[in-house]
Amino acid sequence: MITFGSDRYYLDLSKIDSIISGDKDLAAQIIEEKEITTNTLENGEVETKEVIRYSHKGKEVDGARFDLISRMIDVVVLDGSLEDETLGMARAFKEKPFGYRVAFNTLLSLGILVKL
Repeated sequence: MITFGSDRYYLDLSKIDSIISGDKDLAAQIIEEKEITTNTLENGEVETKEVIRYSHKGKEVDGARFDLISRMIDVVVLDGSLEDETLGMARAFKEKPFGYRVAFNTLLSLGILVKL
């Protein structure tokens, strides 16, 4: 739980998962492995066997998104400054460093940081 001014926020983990997951269409694809073997029989005929294996593609994570979101969460969560709750949210927010404001607003707009 993150408290900022008199407001409280929480991190929506399912939203984080949906944002850092790879393309949904690619995750649903099936991987197909095809193996073709040919054998020459004693009478000179060629025998061909085709084996096809299907498997579901595993979950993919976008590394750049993961790194960026985790760093923004670190900035917001690990902010050690104390704000005066009597100042109000707008004034307390203006006193925060620029990086904190960018991270906070980005997480808020992405729906990762949700107001209670």
